Amino acid sequence: EGVDDIHITYGIDTEATQDFIPNEYKLAKDVTNWSRVISVRLELLVASIEDKVVPDHQVYTFPSDAAAPTTATDYRLRQIFTSTIAIRNRIN
Repeated sequence: EGVDDIHITYGIDTEATQDFIPNEYKLAKDVTNWSRVISVRLELLVASIEDKVVPDHQVYTFPSDAAAPTTATDYRLRQIFTSTIAIRNRIN
């Protein structure tokens, strides 16, 4: 309850020498070589259950790579939580 949206991207090591550091994050549909995926980034957009928590419409950018911010149409408090997880046996 309270989770408005989830965004999942995959960290890809694009360097030829493969240093196990993600150089870019892509959506699953855009990953062409899954053996190069070394991490997963999860972003959650969470909103308060109650409305009329904040005095103004909140402005937020979700997902973090969105082209433009979004202005909420209600008065719920929103927060973005991000976690990046290394895939086991894929890091040096």
